[in-house]
Amino acid sequence: MEPVFVRHSKPQKKSLPKTKFGIPGLDSILSGGIYQGTLTFIEPDSYSKHYISFARCFLGEGATNKEKLFVYMNQTIDGFIPPVAKQSKSNPSKMRIAWRYEGQVSQTAVDEKHYDLTKSINYPHIHHPASVPDLYTQIYNDISNSLDSSTDTTHKRILILLPSISSEAAQLNSFLASLRALVRSIYAVCLLISEVPSDPLLSFTLLKNIDFGMKITDFDDKTDLGEYCASLSITKPLSLQSLGNFELRSLNFGIVREPKIIDVSNFTTPPVGGVGKSALEY
Repeated sequence: MEPVFVRHSKPQKKSLPKTKFGIPGLDSILSGGIYQGTLTFIEPDSYSKHYISFARCFLGEGATNKEKLFVYMNQTIDGFIPPVAKQSKSNPSKMRIAWRYEGQVSQTAVDEKHYDLTKSINYPHIHHPASVPDLYTQIYNDISNSLDSSTDTTHKRILILLPSISSEAAQLNSFLASLRALVRSIYAVCLLISEVPSDPLLSFTLLKNIDFGMKITDFDDKTDLGEYCASLSITKPLSLQSLGNFELRSLNFGIVREPKIIDVSNFTTPPVGGVGKSALEY
């Protein structure tokens, strides 16, 4: 009896193009960045507000690449977008490297861009929501009005920074599902930063609708993790049809924060007697 179906070769893994997030270490961990057409969620930290630096680097990468930026937050922050940091090729990041990886820095690190978080540049495509319930309508109208023509293919980045997105489950599901469909249709990248709702149903609705989730957790002053001031945990690995972050070897990473720049790296055990780093206030 002959088999009904014979697979002669492995199915090819379909893939969407990626775009850099804007933090070299995170882009390296994600093997090139985040997929276009996806919704990324970050649950912010409580004290040092490293998520602000993540948001700024996300926008800095877009501004550097001359993308159209759409920013939505319920507070006004002047000078939100940082410029590229000036760095020498011999010391591209000026960041202290984990002791175990000293001497193992790849040559490709020279080409990575860091952003100077102590400075800012002006950028025209900044928007603020009139009200949260009408947020999707405003996003849709802002993007439609920004199109130069029906064939405008300029890359777009959407940042939504809200302290909380508490709402009825049906309203939240409708908003996130519509937002994700919009991001898919124009191959944009969207970063949503908000607290996870305490209501289990709202929390489930949020996690169901995002494509990729991360959480930032501050370390206190007594930590023995040396250079690391916070951790970045993957709360929802990317799962989009046949796509997946199969290259992720860990779900927990360390955040290194210097006065000018921020980066993400694999956790390494510091030397015995390593001194913890205090959380930065900014």
